[in-house]
This record gives sequence, C-alpha cells and structure tokens, in this order.
Amino acid sequence: FCHMLTSKSIHHNLSHESMDESTRAERYSRQIAAMGSDSVALLAEASVLLIGLGGAGAEIAKTLCLSGVHRLTVVDERENCLGMEHDFFCRTTKEGATVAQCAIPCLSQLNPWSAISEAKMKEAFEVHFICTFNAVVFSIFPGQQFLFGEAQRLDIICREHGVKFFLVEVAGIFGRCFADCGQNFSFSDGNGEKPAAAFLAGLSRTEEGNVLLHLSEEKKGGFQVGDEVIVKELTWRHADGHMEHPICAVGGLEVSAVMAHSLELLLSDEQKDLLSSVTEDKLFTGGIVKQVKNMETGSHLPLSEGCADRIRVQKSSSLDSTKLPDVPLIHYLLDLCAQRNDKSRHEDFVSLKAIQHIVLTKFPTLQSSGEHMRLVLEAYYGGAGILPPLTSVMGGLVGQEVLKGICRKYRPLDQWLVFDCREVLPELHVEPFNRLPRGTRFDSQAAVLGWGLTTLLRSRKLFVAGAGAIGCELLKLYAQIGVGTIENGALLVTDYDVVEMHNLSSQFLFTEGDIGKKKSRAAAHALVRRFEDVNVMPYEEKIGLSSEEAFNDEFFDSLNGISNGLDNVEARLHVDQKCIYYRKSFVDAGTYGMKGHVQAVVADLSENYANLSDAQEPSIPLCTLKYFPHSHEHTIQWAKNAFDNFFGVEVDELSAYIEKGRAFVVEGSRTGASKLSLIKTLRVNLSIIASASYSDCLRWGIVTFLRLFQANIAALLRRFPRNMVTSSGAPFWGGPKRRPSPLLLDLDNSEQRRFVILAARLRARSLGIHVNHSIENDLSSLAGSIDMELLNDSDVELGGIQGEVDIGRGSQAEVSEETIIEECRTLPDTRPVCGQLLPIFFGGEGKKEVHIDFVMAAANLRGKCYEIEASDRYTVQSVAEKITPALVTSTSVVSGLAVLEMIKVLQEKKLEFHRNSYFNLALPFFTSSMPSPPVSRYHGDHKWTVWSNIQINGDKDLTLREFLDAFKSKFGLSVSMISCGVSMVYSLFAPKRRISERLRMTMTRIAVEVGQVDGGELEMCVNCRNHMFCLMFRCSEGWKSEVVSVPAIFSIRSVCRRRYDR
Repeated sequence: FCHMLTSKSIHHNLSHESMDESTRAERYSRQIAAMGSDSVALLAEASVLLIGLGGAGAEIAKTLCLSGVHRLTVVDERENCLGMEHDFFCRTTKEGATVAQCAIPCLSQLNPWSAISEAKMKEAFEVHFICTFNAVVFSIFPGQQFLFGEAQRLDIICREHGVKFFLVEVAGIFGRCFADCGQNFSFSDGNGEKPAAAFLAGLSRTEEGNVLLHLSEEKKGGFQVGDEVIVKELTWRHADGHMEHPICAVGGLEVSAVMAHSLELLLSDEQKDLLSSVTEDKLFTGGIVKQVKNMETGSHLPLSEGCADRIRVQKSSSLDSTKLPDVPLIHYLLDLCAQRNDKSRHEDFVSLKAIQHIVLTKFPTLQSSGEHMRLVLEAYYGGAGILPPLTSVMGGLVGQEVLKGICRKYRPLDQWLVFDCREVLPELHVEPFNRLPRGTRFDSQAAVLGWGLTTLLRSRKLFVAGAGAIGCELLKLYAQIGVGTIENGALLVTDYDVVEMHNLSSQFLFTEGDIGKKKSRAAAHALVRRFEDVNVMPYEEKIGLSSEEAFNDEFFDSLNGISNGLDNVEARLHVDQKCIYYRKSFVDAGTYGMKGHVQAVVADLSENYANLSDAQEPSIPLCTLKYFPHSHEHTIQWAKNAFDNFFGVEVDELSAYIEKGRAFVVEGSRTGASKLSLIKTLRVNLSIIASASYSDCLRWGIVTFLRLFQANIAALLRRFPRNMVTSSGAPFWGGPKRRPSPLLLDLDNSEQRRFVILAARLRARSLGIHVNHSIENDLSSLAGSIDMELLNDSDVELGGIQGEVDIGRGSQAEVSEETIIEECRTLPDTRPVCGQLLPIFFGGEGKKEVHIDFVMAAANLRGKCYEIEASDRYTVQSVAEKITPALVTSTSVVSGLAVLEMIKVLQEKKLEFHRNSYFNLALPFFTSSMPSPPVSRYHGDHKWTVWSNIQINGDKDLTLREFLDAFKSKFGLSVSMISCGVSMVYSLFAPKRRISERLRMTMTRIAVEVGQVDGGELEMCVNCRNHMFCLMFRCSEGWKSEVVSVPAIFSIRSVCRRRYDR
C-alpha cells in the first residue's frame, strides 16, 4: 500500500501530525459549529476514492478537500481535460496529461492538509485497494468511458468490505444520485437539530395513570409523539411544608401526546413506580424534560437491485416535490443518456422517433406532445452537455452524503434522488444545429441551452452582493456559464470584509496568502486567473446607506440582475428596497449549517424579500443574563460581557479620568448610583497603577472571583430566599429560575486558579504592568492579605430587577450630587504616571485564544453556581463569537439553485417557471414552490403593488397645480399632503398664502428651494434620459377624507436625478 502511494502523484503540503491545533480550530470553526468537533476529527482520518472528475465529480472533490478529508484519490484517465474547459479545477497543464493530473495541483491548493493522489481505473476494482477507503464515489457524465455496469460491480465490492458507495450522474438538465451505506448501518442525530428541552411548570396524572408534564411558558415546541425523553432536576415538597425532596432523573420515557402547553408520557409499570409520588398533596418545583437522541439504524439495497423500476419508484425523492410523478420518466431518460456513453451498446441508441415511441409505450399516460415530450427531446439532444449550476447542486448533495457516511451522523439518503431543471430551457425548442460545438469552453453548455441563450448570458451584467462562502460559489458559477465574457457584460462584486483563516474551509477562492486582503479583490483576482475572458469589477463597499454614492442610479440602471450572498437580514432588506426602487429582479440565497434557502424576487411579478424576511435572532433578557441564567448561552454571554467591561470599558474610563480628572465623573452622563460604582472602580485601578505591581493584579483577580461567584450570589439569595413564593403563591425558584449556590474560594482548584491567573494577566496587560509568572504559585498568601470587608460594599447588592420578578420592592435610593462630589475627593487629584493603557475588547487585538480561555473559565464557574453543564472550548467560541454554522456542501447546493433562478430571470421567464427552495441536508429534506405574486391594493379601477409607480405625463416641467390637477383627473384622488425628502412641500392645513405660492412653482423649483436638492444636479441631468421625481404624499378621496395608500409619483418630465425614499 505504501509503495502504491509513493508511485502515484501525491500533493500533501503538511501532515495532520504537524498541524497546529489552534489553526485547525480556527480554520474549521464554522464546520465544527455545524457538524461538531467529533465529526471533523473523523474526517481528518478519512480516505475517499473519487472515480470521474467530469460532471459533478470536480464539485465533489472540492467539497471533500475543503471539508478536511485526510486523503482523496481521484481517477480520470481522459487526456487534456477534454470536455472540462468550463470547470474551475481542471485545466490543461501539459500535453498528454490526464484530467486527474491536471486537477490535482488545483485541488491541493484548497487544503494543505488533504493528500490528493491519482490512481488508475483498473486499480479501482482491486479489493485490497478499495479496502483502504471509507467511501467510494462514482461520477457518470457525458463523454466518459465509465459504464453503469462498472458502477454496479464496484458497489458489490464496497458492500462486501464495509465501504460506503455513492453514485452521481448528470446529463443536460437532468441529475440523480444514489447512496449505499450497506445492509445494516447506524447513524446518530437523525434531524440535525438540538435536542428539544423545556422547563416544567408542574406535573399531574391522567385518568389512564400516565403523567402529564406541564411546560413553562418559556419553551413549548420541539417535541413529537414517539420521542424518548428524560425528566431530571425535579423536586417536590408537601403543600403545607418546607422540606424538599429531590427526585432522581427518570429516563426512557415515551411521549404519547403533544399539546399546546403539556406533554403526556406513556409509562411502563416500573416507571410508574418511580413517579408514584405524583399526587395532589405535593407541590413540584424545577424540573427539565429533555429529548434523548439515540442511534438509529437503516438498511440500503445494492445498486444492482436499486436499478429495478419498482425499487426506483419506492426509493426515490426529488428536489422539487411537484415533480415526483415524473421520477420514473427522468430515470429512464438518464438511462438513455448513460446508454449513449456505453460504446458497446451505442448501436442500440436509436432515432428520436423510435425513442419517443418507446417512451409513450412505457409511460402510456403521457401525451405525444407537451412538456414531457420536451424532456425526451432534451435528453436526446441536450443530454450530451453539462450545465454548471446543476453540477454544483448535485455535487453538494453527494458531497454531504459522503460526509454523513464517514461520520455516521445525520440521516443518509434513502436511496435515490433525482432532479431536473427544465424551467431554465428557452421557451422555444433549441434546434440541433444551434447546439453544435464551436471550439469554445461553452460548447458543453450550448449543447443544453443553445447558443442563443449562451450568448445572452455572456452579455449580461450581474451584481453579486457579498464575496463570502455563497458569493465565491456564485462568482465561480457565473464565470462558468459565461456572464461578463463579451461586450457590455460584466460581473460586479462587493464585500468590505477581509479574508480570515476560518474563511478557508468554505470559501475556495481564497488561500492562506489572501488572509488580510479584501475579499472582493481577492475573489476577483482568483476568478480572472482561471477564466481570463471574464470582466470582473470588485468593489469594497458595505451594503447599506453608506454605499449610496458608489451604488447610485447609473450603477443600478446598468444591471440585469442581482445575486445576494449576504449574511445578515439588514443588508438583505437594503438590497430588497433598492431592487423595488429600481425595479430590478434579484435572487436571495442563504445557508445555516445543513439548511439553505433560495428566494426569487422577480420585478413586477413576485412578492419582495421583506414580505418573507427572516425573523431577527431573539436577544437574551438582561434580567436572565445577570441573575437567572439557565443555559450555557447565558453563562457564555455573561462572561463575554464581563471580559469587555473589565478589560475594555474600565480601561477606557480610566484613560478618560487621567485626561480630564474629576470632571469626567462629576460631569458625566451616568446616574448617581452608577457614578458611585465608577468611582470605586477608578479607585481600585488607580491603586494598581500606582503600585505597578503584578501581585496587586493577582489580588484583584482573587477579589473579582469572590465578588462574581460568592458575594453577588449570596446577595441574590438574601434578596430571594430559598422558600420565597410569588404573589400567586407559586415557588419563586423553579423552572427557568435556577437557584444558585455560592462557590467557596479554593485556589487549589484548577478552574478557580485558572480564572484568577487569566484575569490578573489580562488586567496587567490592559494597565501596562509587567507580568511576573513566578509569583503566580503563591496565590494563597496573596488571598490571606485581602480585606474581606470590601466585599460587603453596596455594589454587590441587586437593583433594577423588581419589574422582572414582580415582588413589589422599591427601587434603589437616589444618590445626591453632594455625595458624588464628596466621593470624588477620595480619588487622587494628580494624574498618575503609568504605562501605556491598552483597552482589550473580546475578539480585538491580541491573542484570541486568551480571550476564549477567560470567557470559558468565567462561564463554567458561573455554570457551577447555577448547576449548568460546563461548556467545551468549541461551544464557548461558537457562542461568544456568534459563529454561524457553515458547510461548503450546503453552500454548493444553494448557489447552484440560485444561479438556475438567475438564468430564468435573465430570460424574463413568467412567474410559474421560478422556484423558491428550502432544504435541510441532515434529513435530507427538500421542498420548492412558485413565488407568490405581490399583494395588490385597489382604488376604483386602479390596482397597485409594491412594484407599481405612477407616471404623470407632460411636455413641460409641471407646476404643482398642474401636477395636482393631473393626478386628480387620472385617479380621482385629491392630494392632501406632499413632502420632498424631509421637507413639507404641500398640505391642506398649511397657510393659504404659502399654498398659493407653491401652486405656481414648478416641481423642479420646489425640489431645489423647498426640498433642498442641489441645483447643479438638476442642471447636469437635463439631457439625461427621464428619471423619476419621487414625492411622499397622502391622498384624500372626496368628502370622506379617506387615506388611500398609493405608489411613488414619477414625473416623466422631471429632470431631477436625485431619488428619495418613499
């Protein structure tokens, strides 16, 4: 085996053994957030054999390399990248080189820790060779030498030796894939969701003797009938007593019914005995019910059996559920395309008429003309070509199935999945002569779409918003299909962000050499390096109001479409608003781990993005964060806030005091009680600066521990005693309010010691004090010198939470200005001489590992106080840095679907041809639907949507009176109010003299004098094509004074270039 590897071309820049763990964690942080660190570790030891780089093969190779597969061996013995000119990773390097040899250098650049090697086809059927791999992928595509029968034979070898087998096939507008994980396989986490959990508000018994769990209002959903759950942390006491009795955790419970606020559990006799204490005279408090995810099992048929028509129907799913009835036909048409590749059966490839006759005989319900016969034509003529967006979709799907098989995580495909993108085809059938090759890199695409549509795509100008994971894929696909490769065409891309290490696991256009560079420029450079004919124009603007000057009227007017690759809702909404304003279509794409969505927003035809926009992420209530945490998200966010406050905010305040003196405190905007707290903090920090001693930093670290985890907790328990009840008589502590316990100082405890030392080091660094590691071993003696009376100060008492807990206490007493001034006098009047102060905020300058270390130590100590499970490093980093789970597989799928929608947009297809898509690769689940039309508003015979505008025609610059008359004549509406920008132009309640003056003014003059539009702008645009002049207004109808909502007013004769928000 070792000899075999050394005899082939192997590209492996680094070994896993030499890989720095922090670099690995940073690079794969988004993937770890999606799949878990255990899965990423398994991939780092996995080996995959990929046979065929054509079709979806190269896309699968890309996803496996970026995902961190340890060894990838590729087989493709075609010479000179024949038929691969359009592919991003396959380029001819030397005469006579195979496709595999040409692709290996490009693939190896994606991940220095993946070994890429080549093998020969004859080796792929040797048992000792196959046994060295975890998975085998067989790619079938037009123009290859591989036969379908070879795939069946290879699958049998894989099944016999426990190797996962996957097949993918693309031809023209059709694609399908097949998964065989063996006769008996197991997997974990069947849906990719976090286990459902909820706090209990109480328990009761049903008439049948089962237990009914009453859920708190905080969380109700996520449970399903048949789920296994565990009930834990439950206590009970007699209704008239104070003695609490904990109940041990009870597992193996089955949910028999799910109601709005409760779950019914089906109990065995043994479980009934364990929960026999559920009686009416007992009061239950606390308690959590949590879903248990067990290993699941499955069984797959071999490919030889799975090819039977009956099995194909039973075991097939579709990316578009509306096309499920067509699955048998698509399978047959792909068999037809595969037959064309099989030279031994090429004589069986009969004429088109004969094939149509066979189809009608095999599928008697089909009509001899119409949509299905169009599919037969496309299989016959277009099946010899490849469509890049389709290969991206299928490559991402199969890549994810390979990862599932290796990691034994998430539900595998069962077993076939088919897809066709018939909607992208030109409306009229493409004649065979219009598909013939012309010796360009677009020959394969033209065989599918025809040269007419291919040329149209090449002349289009598209704007890609964002050059992140989705943006990179979009740019690659648009370049592959030729956007911006001839006159008037261009690819425009913007991204203000820079390349970081974690981008490299999902954003393949970037390499380590690009770290620190602007994403848009690095992506454009990589694109042009591969496709020299693409006209790429990079911008470095952030999508939003700040980019109005760069992305102006001329910019948007020149575009044929917009593709969103943005990672936040706010930027998406801005693009949505602009597209409505300029009546431009755009396609939005987004992913979250295994999930993805595509939304086509078609100008004038569909609803806009804002009408279906994503919900904003809910924030954690401040009261929960400060006093009543009940999850690791709460403790981690609390620890992150503490980091920023201790080492960032406090140091900034100290700098301000040193600069301004006592005036900073007295004249500041803080309230009285807050000013007292500021004075104490300044006093402590000034004392540390004065001594310039690291031992004082260590003492501060010890005192901080005592305050956070002992004194403040004790104060909370004094405020809300153990047996406290609410005004309704319910126990105060229970459900989401977990009763904490103070931690006793034990500097021999590794967690406590680590917190103190990390806090001291960060405090020293922020205050410019040298760190002396030698005295860190003498923490006990330093602790003995601390005045414990300092912990009894008022700042550990609680305030501001009465409204949250409804106990009727008064607010904190006001602090007089005299008291503030008196306390300020205790601060030193002279400005101390100190080292350079360095405010440290989480994720800012410095070693991020230290930031994570502190947050992890603080969060887990707080978790001990509240009996919340400790968080590992990956979890802390994910929550603290708000890492969005990302996988290159789901990115490939969503980008391919988005580009297919854009091809429809550029053809100005009707709405019924477009699809909004959603998928979850963990299940796997796919659904799509036609976009909804925009909501219509009516007034009389007039109909308006969000895309509508009103044009008032005239052969001159209208006066305001002429505008009002024309508007009333056309729509029967009287205008009651008009505003231009932020200025009121006209209103019925304005002084009559002003109204009379304005009515005689022209609209252009109003814009300059009232709306304060720059007059120079107006003069410059006199000779430009007509632009809209938008005014805000309200209309009243007759005597009813009814407010009528109408679109923007566009004056044809207006020469005002500037536009206004409606």
